[in-house]
Amino acid sequence: MIYYGWNAPSSFREEQQKGIQQLQKEKDMEEDEDLEEEVMGLPGKEIHQREFGDKWPFTVSSGKLECREDDEVVFVVNDKTYAVNGVAKGSRQYHDLIEIWKDDPEFSLLFKDRPDLPKPKLSIGAILAQGVALCQERESPRMGKGVSKDNSLLAYNITEDWVKQRLKAPSTAKFPGIFDGKADHIQRLDDKKYRIRSWVDSQNAFGAQIRTQWEAVVQQTGEYDWKLLSLTIE
Repeated sequence: MIYYGWNAPSSFREEQQKGIQQLQKEKDMEEDEDLEEEVMGLPGKEIHQREFGDKWPFTVSSGKLECREDDEVVFVVNDKTYAVNGVAKGSRQYHDLIEIWKDDPEFSLLFKDRPDLPKPKLSIGAILAQGVALCQERESPRMGKGVSKDNSLLAYNITEDWVKQRLKAPSTAKFPGIFDGKADHIQRLDDKKYRIRSWVDSQNAFGAQIRTQWEAVVQQTGEYDWKLLSLTIE
């Protein structure tokens, strides 16, 4: 049976109105929360070419460095978001940084007679260090500045950049993750120095995926600065 032009009792209309008001209240609260998140923003900072000089590794002059969910470090330029660290690259939802990554002029000269090899890129170690620092600020906002802390995983992540520059196909590089025992590959030598013995899977000149062992010693020389002391790739 279908009713047309049914007039609901006043008690029903009152309950209905209360329900509508409650839904509107919940919607307003959600919008306020979204606005608060938008204002607070994700952990991030604007970085500019002038801060890095010749070490600036990008073809664009500035952008916003962010730490997103699951410690994804990304670089946002206009409406494009580029993956900076391995976690962000693994999510496969960001643009490849290679699009705006400058060639290293020093190494490019060494490889000028080998056009078949990919051109080495400028180090993004300082950029990555700042991005990871943003993630650490989010996780430990009350940690005092200047406190000595173990940056073993940061040392590994930064060293990945140096290793990839020496591979035939750096874009195919896959390093071990946390569940592959990555942390066990790092030895903290002192407060600022780390030795890393690890591996990387990447394609060789014939397109075959191979595993390569490598060892490096790196040193943190500043809040965002790192130095490669040695690197051996088998």
